[in-house]
Amino acid sequence: MAAWALAGIHGALAGFLAAYLVLLAPVSCHAGTGPGPDLLRLFVHTPAILIAAVATALGTFALAVRITLSAPLAVRLTVPPLLLCTALALLVWADFTWFGAVAGVPNPGLCPADNVPPWWPHWIPA
Repeated sequence: MAAWALAGIHGALAGFLAAYLVLLAPVSCHAGTGPGPDLLRLFVHTPAILIAAVATALGTFALAVRITLSAPLAVRLTVPPLLLCTALALLVWADFTWFGAVAGVPNPGLCPADNVPPWWPHWIPA
């Protein structure tokens, strides 16, 4: 039971990180900000991101546990956390690129035309 709770907590933390990045990116670039887009991101995207992150964490953990059920102990202790971290990292990246750095939204020149903030690592495609 404790492992399931930890998977859910990791999903919630990844969801909060993804929501924070989605909310921070347009503010950093001053692109697509205003009452409408800000409320949309806050009240529609943020809950959807949190729910998706927790569901992804629990689903990935359940799949990993099911796959490694008959495996040796070392595999059962390493594979589920690795799959969980990989799935959540991909989810955070996908949420940022899909909701946070929206290309084509006019900005006052604080960020490049693709609206990827300067603090985003250049080695991670967005």
